[in-house]
Amino acid sequence: MPLAQVVLTAAESRKLIAETVSQLREIRRALKQYRIILCTSSITPDILEALGFQEIPETERGLYVCGMIRAEGLCTTDFDLVKSATIIDKGIVVTDRVERTKILNSMGPGDIYIKSPNIMDRNGRVGVLAGAPSCGMVGKMVYGLKTSGYMMIAPTLLLKSAPVDITSLSETVDLSSYERDASEFVKYSCGMPVNLVVLPEHVRVITEITAIRQLFGLVSYPIAISGVGSGADAVVLSVTGRDDHLHRFWKHLCGIKGAESIVTHATNCRTCPDAKNSNRCGGYSETLKK
Repeated sequence: MPLAQVVLTAAESRKLIAETVSQLREIRRALKQYRIILCTSSITPDILEALGFQEIPETERGLYVCGMIRAEGLCTTDFDLVKSATIIDKGIVVTDRVERTKILNSMGPGDIYIKSPNIMDRNGRVGVLAGAPSCGMVGKMVYGLKTSGYMMIAPTLLLKSAPVDITSLSETVDLSSYERDASEFVKYSCGMPVNLVVLPEHVRVITEITAIRQLFGLVSYPIAISGVGSGADAVVLSVTGRDDHLHRFWKHLCGIKGAESIVTHATNCRTCPDAKNSNRCGGYSETLKK
């Protein structure tokens, strides 16, 4: 069988995975009959575009990111700028605050949460970092998954793979630990302290491998992860299958190559309480002296 070796940056992987999410049977049904909650995430703009909603300017894509991992430490988008979760009710984006609250509190079978995780372990389990007390929306989401019967989809880049079992690492978020703030047990941290929330096993994880199989009927596997410079966030995939499928994939790949990285809008260091704490965010100490 013919073989292709391809390099996908994180931005390119997000576009490929987002297209797969948009074509899922459950998503198409939810657009007509149910509700979809798109949590803040770096892939949210790509999914919104793949679903046929408005094209989002490059300068605004970072506003759909709530928490972020920067070289200096764990951080958040400026709270005056960050977007809220996108709520879609039977194909219509809901903006009314009261109606949004009602929907968030009444999710049930047929409804879908979409949340991109921060880590995927060797068993395919995924976890999300949560910096808010009681783990904020992520904590509510996990509780709802256990009790309300809605579906969760986790678009996950292979770049987030780790050869560990995260169920043995997590502080675990369940009813007994909802009130525990990460700052209570994290003494030192680069940036804000966080909880690692392990998502339930039945969460549907979609990676680049899933996307290539579902969109093009091809088999793929990673042969390298993370390079240098412009390829620091890239994955190298070996892809094989029927020649006509491979040709179609290659043409599609050429259309997403060159996708731009997200421009972030981090919280101002001078107003961030973590940046002023000597046990937190040490990378910003010099910035604060200026």
